[in-house]
Amino acid sequence: MTGKINEYELLYMIRQKDEYAFKLLADYYLPIFYKTYGEIKSYWSFSDYDECYQAYLIGLNNAINCYRSDKYTKFSNFVYLCTTREMKAIVKKYKRKDSIITSQALSLDNHLSDNDQIYLIDTIADNNSDPKAIVKAKLLRELAFEYLDNDFDKEVLKMRLLGYNYQQMSETLNCTKKKIDNSLQRIKQKLISLFD
Repeated sequence: MTGKINEYELLYMIRQKDEYAFKLLADYYLPIFYKTYGEIKSYWSFSDYDECYQAYLIGLNNAINCYRSDKYTKFSNFVYLCTTREMKAIVKKYKRKDSIITSQALSLDNHLSDNDQIYLIDTIADNNSDPKAIVKAKLLRELAFEYLDNDFDKEVLKMRLLGYNYQQMSETLNCTKKKIDNSLQRIKQKLISLFD
């Protein structure tokens, strides 16, 4: 087959069970895949290439099986619609899985039970006895205190490093848990910016 591919002839051949025609058509519409994959990759880091390519092929197969020329739609537009819809459905599927994981996450500042004063974070053992890691952690703490310009944030960080939970810090500093959380988020962002 030389020259420009006639997609309608390929469509006819595919419906006659010609696998080579399907490969030609899949290669012909690869720019649609790359465009959609690029869009998906730009706003969602998961974007597994193989998974998206598989969805593209499923969408292309759906377009081939469902296309009707009497509906006055170009086949190329129908392929674009079917393939992008299938690829974006994969993204939605994995986003739902991500949201399930995050919605079932536990806060380390929760009590183990309603009657206990023991917090979840208190049950995690510190097995870090490596001297090198201890020195690195100490240097990081000192650097963090030097980098923080807000006295309140320094006090919150100091108390957090001493093992205080949100409730204890809010009672000691006479403020809300939300203010403590906001302070810890600011500290986290400043520490992250140190290494960017």
